[in-house]
Amino acid sequence: MVYPNNSFQQNSLEQCGILFSEADLNLYNKNAFRILGVPVNACSRQINRESQKLYFLADTDNRNDTQEDIIFPLTPLPDQETIRNALQRLRDPKLRLIDEFFWFWPTWSSQSNINEIFISNMKAGAYRQILENGKHITDPITCHNLAVLSHALAIEMEREIQLEDLTEEQKKEKTFYWNYAYSKWKICLEPEAVWSAMRDRVREINDPRLTTGFVRRIRSALPVILLLINVKRCIQALESGDPAETDSHFQLIHNAGMDSAHIHEAIQRGCAPIREQLKIQCQAIKSKLEDKTEDVETRLQMFLAQTHLPLSVINVVTKKGTPYRETVNNDVAQTILECLIAASQDIKESKKTIELLQQAYAIAETESVRQRILDNIRLLKDRMECVPCWFCDDYLARGATNLRWTIRSKENGEPVTIEIPRCARCQNAHQRIRQWTAVGNCIGGGSAIALAWFALGSLTGSAFWITLFFCAALGIALGSVIGRAIGRKRFPDWIKPESAKEEFPAARKHFKEQWNQDGQPESIG
Repeated sequence: MVYPNNSFQQNSLEQCGILFSEADLNLYNKNAFRILGVPVNACSRQINRESQKLYFLADTDNRNDTQEDIIFPLTPLPDQETIRNALQRLRDPKLRLIDEFFWFWPTWSSQSNINEIFISNMKAGAYRQILENGKHITDPITCHNLAVLSHALAIEMEREIQLEDLTEEQKKEKTFYWNYAYSKWKICLEPEAVWSAMRDRVREINDPRLTTGFVRRIRSALPVILLLINVKRCIQALESGDPAETDSHFQLIHNAGMDSAHIHEAIQRGCAPIREQLKIQCQAIKSKLEDKTEDVETRLQMFLAQTHLPLSVINVVTKKGTPYRETVNNDVAQTILECLIAASQDIKESKKTIELLQQAYAIAETESVRQRILDNIRLLKDRMECVPCWFCDDYLARGATNLRWTIRSKENGEPVTIEIPRCARCQNAHQRIRQWTAVGNCIGGGSAIALAWFALGSLTGSAFWITLFFCAALGIALGSVIGRAIGRKRFPDWIKPESAKEEFPAARKHFKEQWNQDGQPESIG
């Protein structure tokens, strides 16, 4: 249905709270005219007479006899409390008009004798025959009654399926009723005949609490009311673990031929309690960040478990890419991200944190939120790969500058490499000591050889070369000591020497496991 002024339609929907509250599987079971067995145009005297009769027979065993002349009787038969509730509904003019709209009207097409056929078949319970005969009828008032009948039959079977499983034939029957109901309701939306009859009825009731504006609101809200029943049933089937029934109602919602705006409105209203539940859970997890008694990561895992089913419900009912679905999923994903960022000073970055972010990434719907989470995952992975340097504990060590120490296992002689984290600054400092040592070796050895050559000129033969060799070795050793001393003097005090690699925990653990107390590993690198 299209209105010339869309703002009018939106304003009408905002004022339809009482109508949307009626949209559930009890729509026809609480209908006052069905309970009392009176027509929608019954006067107060007729209503009182029938209600008194039902009150009197409510506790007797022969009530079935009184249902023979009632069209589409209620099952189980009404008790006294149900009768009182029905009378109370009739005292409210808006509820009475709603019940009149969702029940059979006495005015049928003047071009056919379908009224008598309808009444006789209804009393005989030949509902399928009525619907088959009315398939090609397009008269709005007749279509209204056929829509009410098929809609009521579909909802009756939805109530039955909650008590016991339906056969495949019954499920096909239920699908037929739903599709038939929507096809006839769509015929009722456009023509003025249905709504003129409703406005005339408002004037007949003549109650200041009821105006023709309420008829306009019913007309605006009718597609949403019809879809909302299926949305609620879809959610109910999903929560009870019935995927076939869930999919059936999902297809019905999106293939009923209703406007996309009405589908969106129905889904929003049907999922409103779930949406509110998710909001409360998001607020609760954020407020608990100040409580340090519980591990943040453990709390977030519990949060994910709690929000899994509500999110699944919304994701099943709504199609991917719809703004409503994106908003709900992004709220949960961003809550996880914000909690981890806020608690970053109190948690130890670990694989568990990355897993939480990856789960948030899977939940997020829009690219902007997913990119933000992905950036934090990459940053966290970089931080985990860069551990504090073992030699200075001031800078982060990276793989390229780590010290790799290879030793042989005493048991099988196979090499074992231990990687010790080292930053670039410490690597340069260790290299400078080696360079000064090498320079000392060269200078000391060269100086010793030169002095020995001139001082031992009187020696000949092997005595000369042996003495020269020992002098060179002594010079190299002395030069190495002096060079290392110079290097160490220029070496920062806060940096551990390269020999501190033996104190690295992984190295000590390896020595303890592989060697006896007096044993010593053989270094090969």
